[in-house]
Amino acid sequence: MDLVAIAEISRLKYRYMRDVDTRQWDDLAETLTPDVTADYGKDLHFDSRDELIAHLSKVMSPRLISEHHLGNPEIDVADDGVHATGSWYLSDTVIVPKYDIMINGASIYSDEYVKGEDGWRISRTGYTRLYEYSVKISDMPSFKLMSGPYWA
Repeated sequence: MDLVAIAEISRLKYRYMRDVDTRQWDDLAETLTPDVTADYGKDLHFDSRDELIAHLSKVMSPRLISEHHLGNPEIDVADDGVHATGSWYLSDTVIVPKYDIMINGASIYSDEYVKGEDGWRISRTGYTRLYEYSVKISDMPSFKLMSGPYWA
């Protein structure tokens, strides 16, 4: 078991999620191979880093607040030391004040990684949604959203 590679891949995936939540699109691009494929359900499939970043930067506007937590990683590094697979449990919350909605859910991520001269990168990613629910923010009279640094 290559514990160094597992730690490096874990750090890469954590960075991927942090970059999504902080809208750091250039940094997010650095976590992906140029030919990455991504599948987030039947209507959300992407065949390149540029396609994926373009989509995320469009739908993850500054007015949308997101929080993604990863856990339970199961990472297997191939014998060649340059390929790996990973499975992650995702819990996420998305708040869109403009539309009076908060969405919460869970998914299982399935990834493939490749190691190049500049380190590990995600070459395939995607998830299977386990559940998702939404609530109207106005249905929670005591809910008070405090401003954060990543949305205006």
